[in-house]
Amino acid sequence: MRIGHASIDERGKAQNGAAGDQNGKEVCIRNWYEYKGGWTYLLRCVDPVIADKMATICEAGCNNPNIGYDQNQRNSLYSQFKVYGSLGGIKAKCETDCSAFMTVCTIAAGIPIEYGTNAPTTKTMKKRFKDTGKFMLLTEAKFLKGTDYLKRGDILVKEGHHTVMVLDNGTKHNASVFALSNPYQEPLLVVKKGMHGTSVKWVQWYLKNLGYKDENGKAITVDGDFGKATEYALKKFQADKGLEVDGKCGSATKKKFKES
Repeated sequence: MRIGHASIDERGKAQNGAAGDQNGKEVCIRNWYEYKGGWTYLLRCVDPVIADKMATICEAGCNNPNIGYDQNQRNSLYSQFKVYGSLGGIKAKCETDCSAFMTVCTIAAGIPIEYGTNAPTTKTMKKRFKDTGKFMLLTEAKFLKGTDYLKRGDILVKEGHHTVMVLDNGTKHNASVFALSNPYQEPLLVVKKGMHGTSVKWVQWYLKNLGYKDENGKAITVDGDFGKATEYALKKFQADKGLEVDGKCGSATKKKFKES
């Protein structure tokens, strides 16, 4: 399995190297590896189309010899991206580091991560990425210790150290992460407004982790109370998936949740 990342400069150092990729290994594609002590968490985009686009952009960045590694000049990639409009199209020599590279790949795919004057670091990117409402956080060992459950576009992070993007699908990538991770029992009956309990929490868990919000733009609370907010979010999910928009979670809606 391949990963793409901003690795190290041409001298094996983190700062003050020459601009651009001097040896083809500063920002590059390589085989997956388990970082020292293991990865801390995985960020997965809830939109598979955007996730694939992120990976394609990452590949283009890795293959552009004008993009090199330097922590001191980590924001120059973003500056040149704004000039040229794509990572593959950058023609001026510039620099990045691992977390700045992941951030620019994600922004280029259409997700508006807060950048400011300095890119998120591996200590702050968890919050910045989650705040977009487009990423879920996975910490189970099966996502961090091997490749079977990884998906193209996943971002692995060793907090405080390094981050990489997954460029291929694992052998079990079709196994729904939501089906594997939802801590609440799947309901047997139709779940609808006015109901309470674990069945409602099952629905709310999906809505929350898929980034659906209430009519005021607030995240869904997993409280087991199927009220107006949950109904609004569920109808939006149904509309997005081409389902009957009735605000009730029946078999067709449950199936779409588990396929997401």
